[in-house]
Amino acid sequence: MSSHQPSSSLCFAEFEIDAKSRRLLRDGKLITLNAKTFDLLAFLTANAGRIISKDEILNAVWENQFVEEANLPVQISALRKVLGEPKDVPRFLVTVPGKGYKFVAEVQTTDKMLIDGNHQSSQFVGNRDNKTETNLKKNGLEETSTPQKPSSRIVLISLGFLCLFSLAAIGLWRVDRKPEETHGLKITRLLSGLNITAVTLSPDGKYAVFAEREADGEGLWLKQIATGSQTRIVAPQHLRYIGLTVSPDNNFVYASMFLENKADTPLWRIPLLGGAAKEIAGIITGISISFSPDGKQFAYTLSDDANNATYVKIADADGSNNRILIRAENSQRNFIIWNSNSLAWSPDGKDIAIALEEKNAAGGKHSGILLADAVNGSERFLLTPSYAEIRDLAWTDTENLAFVGYENDKRGNQLWTVSRQDGTVRQLTDNLPKYKFLSSANGNLLSAQHNTAGHLFIADFNEKSKMIVPREILSEGTITCVAWTADNKILYVSKQSGTNEIWRVNANGDQAVQLTSDANITYGFTVSHIDDSIVFSSARSGDSKNSLWLVNADGKNLRRLTDDANDTFPDFTADGKAVVFQRGLGNEALSIWSISIKDKSIKQLAVNSSMRPAVSPDGSQIAFYTMASSDGGRDSGWAISLMSSVDGTKLKQLSEPKENLGERFLRWYPSGEFLSQIESDGKSSNLFLIPTNGGKAQIFPGFGKERIEWFAWSPDGKQIVISQETETQDLVLMNNY
Repeated sequence: MSSHQPSSSLCFAEFEIDAKSRRLLRDGKLITLNAKTFDLLAFLTANAGRIISKDEILNAVWENQFVEEANLPVQISALRKVLGEPKDVPRFLVTVPGKGYKFVAEVQTTDKMLIDGNHQSSQFVGNRDNKTETNLKKNGLEETSTPQKPSSRIVLISLGFLCLFSLAAIGLWRVDRKPEETHGLKITRLLSGLNITAVTLSPDGKYAVFAEREADGEGLWLKQIATGSQTRIVAPQHLRYIGLTVSPDNNFVYASMFLENKADTPLWRIPLLGGAAKEIAGIITGISISFSPDGKQFAYTLSDDANNATYVKIADADGSNNRILIRAENSQRNFIIWNSNSLAWSPDGKDIAIALEEKNAAGGKHSGILLADAVNGSERFLLTPSYAEIRDLAWTDTENLAFVGYENDKRGNQLWTVSRQDGTVRQLTDNLPKYKFLSSANGNLLSAQHNTAGHLFIADFNEKSKMIVPREILSEGTITCVAWTADNKILYVSKQSGTNEIWRVNANGDQAVQLTSDANITYGFTVSHIDDSIVFSSARSGDSKNSLWLVNADGKNLRRLTDDANDTFPDFTADGKAVVFQRGLGNEALSIWSISIKDKSIKQLAVNSSMRPAVSPDGSQIAFYTMASSDGGRDSGWAISLMSSVDGTKLKQLSEPKENLGERFLRWYPSGEFLSQIESDGKSSNLFLIPTNGGKAQIFPGFGKERIEWFAWSPDGKQIVISQETETQDLVLMNNY
């Protein structure tokens, strides 16, 4: 069969970009790229020879997506790695300080006619230099009578090919990418690349107030919307702002604070334009308070651990006349009590909207929005519990409430509105960044748009060196759990394809391949040392709780192991015949179980706040975290326990070397002599090797200050791989919703 099929390609050096099939070839051999890196390369080469600003690249390659500018250097770094060039000796891509980037290599456009799959002819046009002139002459496209000036025919042909390729290249980043569904929402970045911890908007809409984590602590800032001017209200201090609200008269910021070495979270009043702060006596809360429209009262939530309850309370503006409006029994439901705008007093003063979590029939929890009468506390649902999470509320007018919500199997926390009159819900955003905090004034919404960049690092390990020197092998949107296969490849969880899936990559960072599809991994995965089969935790297909699932080494032949009981953090036994796992999450009872891969028989191994199991390399022991008890029987903090994997007999208990662990989990060193964990305290992350004989832990610094998400040892113990996530926030103003 003979066919004639034109296709456009770009060539530079030993590389060729096949626009039609979205492939990059080096000397005819296929190079694996993720979709966004390919889109970036296509745009840069289509605009070779000129300086392209960061904004132009972001607008073209991430069209209709609101992404953090800091993501661009990550993608540029990944592209340089693919092309095999160091940043300091650029062969193709030059960074122009303060201006952007420039693709400097000679790029040729090839229009190919494929006949029965064979290249019959090629015509090159593109950046004109001596080599290009020679190619043009060889193809009969240059008029020999005027060698120094191309004819109009040549110019038209050249421009024609360039235009065709530009159109094709533009199409490259529109293929297979779901456009953002903003429903006309206009989003304006006020500030980018911050480390924001709390946000609010003044009721008159003139000022944005935000807390930012800085080198010396957290500072409080005021940004004028109209002029863009910015003023620090409070200098950095060693505290954490967990709630901000501006009073209805626009004179004061009410800030909930978490102070060092104090269990309570007091409320402070700070003059908006700067001045002495004053504590509001008797008010303890971990959220942004909400004022009544007349400014005479405010509402807040409070946790009462002693009585296993949470409350919505109301107080006068000076903190007096403090009283309970609604009580929630934690066994059935609870109000959001931490780092959120979790309630909002309606503009007409009649109701208070409250975000809550409620247990469903299956025993899981869903989030909804309650309307409570501001006088007598009578309640009704504005939004019945159906979301995985709802945390931030803001009235846009008397009849409509905006909120930040998260649905299972969707892309992070997005913005929604719900009608007070008929309960109609509209989704405002559906893009990659997540949103946190919400405030409303004068038809505008203010929020913090969270952007993440995931990194994989690998480091050689030598017990005598006392220092870890990691090198980055991969960077992309999100990377969480990691593991090694028996043949020294690395598996990791990434959201690159839209949901949390397992990918495989070589230890040098190349040949990344997606293994699973629609897995939606939630709480960890494990790899068998026998056949590289994989077990992962997931709430697939809208399950209310997490279950364990099994797939082959290639990600195929998916089958279910456990049923909807919040089964998480699995770890294969040494013989690959069973998986040990944690059952329970959050406030649920935590216990350790095992399940047979062959017949799914299941048994309980440990109870009493036991979590995060890790099976020893020889399979004889299971290490896990447990709540230690003092002589008086009271809980005295987390400790590490060892038990027999045969009958669950407790063998010994080890003390944790540190308390500031962030994400707490254990890994056995392959020799079995040590347990390992990584401690992150916000200033540095360090590896600890904990002798199983109870000796003193060894400390290995070198991971920097960023929090480590996950880590794993190579089978021979000579390397360690870690995943790390960096997060920045944009302060964004939204209207036209």
